[in-house]
Amino acid sequence: MRRWILLLVCLIGAVICYLIGFGRGIFVIAAFGIVLELAFWLNVIKGRPKT
Repeated sequence: MRRWILLLVCLIGAVICYLIGFGRGIFVIAAFGIVLELAFWLNVIKGRPKT
């Protein structure tokens, strides 16, 4: 459950960074949004470790 909350926070953070970065033309914030989104998708694709 904690993993999904962290993923949701990453996705929401990415959207906020995109809105601020692209809206004001600040590339660094938009790039941080890309990093957050990448972290989200990599963790979703990775899935739960099998033990």
